[in-house]
Amino acid sequence: MFWLLVLSLGTVKKGAAFLNQFFRDQEIAGWLRQNQTLGFLDQIRNTCIAQFGAPRVPSRSTVAAFLKDEGRKTRLGDTDFFSNKPEVAAWLIAEYPKHTNYELRKLCLEKFGKALTPSHSTLQRFLSKHQSSNIVRRHGISIDQELSAWLQKNAPLLRMADLYTECVKRFGEERVGSQSAVYRFLASLKDRSLTRYKSRKEVEEGLKRFHADNPTD
Repeated sequence: MFWLLVLSLGTVKKGAAFLNQFFRDQEIAGWLRQNQTLGFLDQIRNTCIAQFGAPRVPSRSTVAAFLKDEGRKTRLGDTDFFSNKPEVAAWLIAEYPKHTNYELRKLCLEKFGKALTPSHSTLQRFLSKHQSSNIVRRHGISIDQELSAWLQKNAPLLRMADLYTECVKRFGEERVGSQSAVYRFLASLKDRSLTRYKSRKEVEEGLKRFHADNPTD
C-alpha cells in the first residue's frame, strides 16, 4: 500500500506540473494549438522560443505531451510538410515516374533547396499516397530497362528465391531492392508465367537452362 501511495502521489505531481504550466500561460498553449502543423516538433518549439523566449516555453517532452493530448492529427515530427509548398508537391508528382526516390530527392534539393525539400521518409509517405505500386518505382525496377528486361527473360526459368538471388549477384542489392519489390514488378506485368509456382522438376531444369545461358554468372 505504501508503494502504491508513493507512485500515485508521484504521478499526480508530474501531471499537475504539466497541466499547471500551460494553465498559467494560456498564450503559449493557444499558440501551440494554432501552430501544431508548423513543422517538426523541434521546429515548432524553436519557433515558439523565438517568439516568446526560452524561459516561457516548456521542455520538449512537455510540448510533445501537450500536443499529443490536444489530439494532433499527424505524427509529431511528421506534419503536412507540403501544405504550404504546392509547387514542390506538384513538381514531385510530375517527376515521380521518371526517377527513384533517392534520385528524385536529390533533384528536388538542386531545384528548390534544402528548406523546401522533404526528408527521405516524408517523401516516401507523400508519394505512396499517389501510387499504390510505390514499392516498385521506389526501387527503380520499372524505370530500369536493363534490370526489368533481365527479370522478364529469366523469371519463367527460375523460382522467385533463385531469381532474386541471381538478380542481386548481377545488379547489386541496392539497385534491385527487396524480393517483394521484384515480385510486385513481375505481377504488375499481368503475365502469369513470370510468377507461377514451379514444380521441383521445373526448378531443376530451369536452373540448368539458366546457367547454360549465363555461363559467367
